[in-house]
Amino acid sequence: MSKKQQALTPHAYLKSGMALKLPVYKCYVPESWRETKKFYLVFSRQHVNGNITLAGILVDLLCTGIKDVIYRVNMPMFEFERFLEDLEEGIEDEMIEVSRDLAHNIVYGALEYGSDNGIRPHEDFRWAALIIGPDSDDVPLIDDIPFGELGMPLLLLDGDDPKEAYYLRQLRTHVGEGNFRAMHRDDYFEEDDDDEYTDGEVNMHSEIHAIANWNREDWEQWFENVVDLDMKDLNQAVQFQSVLFFIYTRFIFRNALTEFEMDALIGQPIEWTDEQIETGYGVNLPEEVNDEMVELTQVLKDGSTERQARDIRDRLTQLIEEYPHIPYFYNLRYNAIRVLDGIEAFREEVAVTLERFPDYFFAKLDLIDAMLEAGEEFDFADFFGGATNLSAIFPTRKLFHASEVIKFSTLMIRYHLRLKQHVQAYAYYSDVVGLADLLPPPVLRDLMEACSFEAVRVLTLADQDPLFREDLFDTLLEVEDDENY
Repeated sequence: MSKKQQALTPHAYLKSGMALKLPVYKCYVPESWRETKKFYLVFSRQHVNGNITLAGILVDLLCTGIKDVIYRVNMPMFEFERFLEDLEEGIEDEMIEVSRDLAHNIVYGALEYGSDNGIRPHEDFRWAALIIGPDSDDVPLIDDIPFGELGMPLLLLDGDDPKEAYYLRQLRTHVGEGNFRAMHRDDYFEEDDDDEYTDGEVNMHSEIHAIANWNREDWEQWFENVVDLDMKDLNQAVQFQSVLFFIYTRFIFRNALTEFEMDALIGQPIEWTDEQIETGYGVNLPEEVNDEMVELTQVLKDGSTERQARDIRDRLTQLIEEYPHIPYFYNLRYNAIRVLDGIEAFREEVAVTLERFPDYFFAKLDLIDAMLEAGEEFDFADFFGGATNLSAIFPTRKLFHASEVIKFSTLMIRYHLRLKQHVQAYAYYSDVVGLADLLPPPVLRDLMEACSFEAVRVLTLADQDPLFREDLFDTLLEVEDDENY
């Protein structure tokens, strides 16, 4: 850096526009950003001397948009690395690397969402924008970023934010009473952490079964009282979401696709098993190695620590030298590398695996996974000769392993949600009979929110049009096989 540049204050340097001329270094978000929806995003650029200029933005995708901003100019690399470590320790989550395009879309999407809710961004965002760059058509649009919850803004209250009264006032003015939710953040995250409901609470599947048996009086009563639901009450919140999902399934989805279109999309019925299936890459392994693979797979699935991931990577490197023709070993190794080195390193290893095993199904799916994570645009069918379902990809197979079905369905749901094709996404969900509960929770959450958003529109229309409401009730009351709920 020149002496003239060194003499500039951080603000003068940013105002000069010189930060925007630096190459983008790395961008980070917490691994659970799609679930928490309120998180710090880090966008960094690197100077020729190796130092870092960064913007750290507290993004609130639930309601307020750009809630807080941290910015640093020309900080040494060791300080930047310590900054990330301290951030991870503070949030108790791993910061993962994402593409510049995804980071840009998250920031400016949050800015727009907050603005739509009448909420101004944090005053220091003007400095962060001089590091990130302006919103521009040159940056590809990524539109699968989840905003709000259940189709409306959700304001999380913590009791010590001096702007809470301002947020509520703006929401009432710009969104309207009844069109947003407000709840204490501890209640939200406590509710969010309940993977299984305790005694006395209802889960969603049992609630939907109960809703399927409602009569007209039940529906009329629920519709009349919906504005009085207490979303802090877990049972009422679950019932509300269950009703939205039921409305989507019975009224929206069934009217969107014909049986022919459904068959063309998801293909012929298939069978699945959790028993081992011969894939054509079989090698007889010692029993102790098979047992070891089961154990290592479970460690990665449960969320390994860095030390565990490092041990798995090193062990698989040894096994690949001994058994170079088993693609699953490469699969385990690049998933360990993902934990250690992030999505880009993962993608490079997937590409190497595909060079060696060009027909390896999981490697193709993992490449698609990496492309979705990076927010890239692509046509899913291009990977499989135009096929978009398992029966078309493998016309000679009738039996599939559960892991194949889950992985494929998960990616198809994510892919169509990104394209805002909620009907197609739900079609793949509805096809995974008996396995829907095994899909990743973040994917189910995103699907639920997409369906809920559409169902809220139906409720709004039903509130405005009595004839439409009667048609809605008639459809919801039709007797139908609800075993998939």
